[in-house]
Amino acid sequence: MTDRPGEGYIHRYSEGLKKLLAAKGGEPVHELAPELLAAIVVDEDPPEFSLLKQVVLWGAVSTKAAVVARNSLVGVANPAKSGVISVVLAYSADAGAASDIVIGEADPAQPAITITGNPVTNRRDTRARKLSTTLRQGDEAAQNVIAIWRDTISTTFGVPRYFPIVIGPGTVVWWENTVQNDAITLAVIGYERPLEESELT
Repeated sequence: MTDRPGEGYIHRYSEGLKKLLAAKGGEPVHELAPELLAAIVVDEDPPEFSLLKQVVLWGAVSTKAAVVARNSLVGVANPAKSGVISVVLAYSADAGAASDIVIGEADPAQPAITITGNPVTNRRDTRARKLSTTLRQGDEAAQNVIAIWRDTISTTFGVPRYFPIVIGPGTVVWWENTVQNDAITLAVIGYERPLEESELT
């Protein structure tokens, strides 16, 4: 925190406050009274405020059909040089038969996943701009996902699982059916927002 205009808050929060408070420049709260501070309560803002903070809500459903002697996968992709961070909030999945899925990135030491489709994500806020986040469909001859989570799925969608995953540019996080010759359908929701320079590692 500093007292210099524009440096007290992360840029996108400052811009959101300016719009909410109709401020013209500098620190928005200082235009009202210099002793005021803005309190950011994570995840408490109404969804309609998200666009004021440059946060774009998205959702998608995608099915990767069964492939003989191969594992089917659906992934959420944040393209390289997108300039955004994409965050998965929750998902639900089903398959042709009861099975397990694993979630994670592909193992770079193993053969590459064969990409067979690039479905788009859809806006959950119709005011929003075009999204950077997309989906991927793929298959592979052997399980190749470094698991951060394993889940049991059935032939019908269950209650969505709240499972936040932060996806940086140039990264795909996969949901892989551990059973070969079986389909997988993924329903997933999340959001994306601009990447701050201070978040780069």
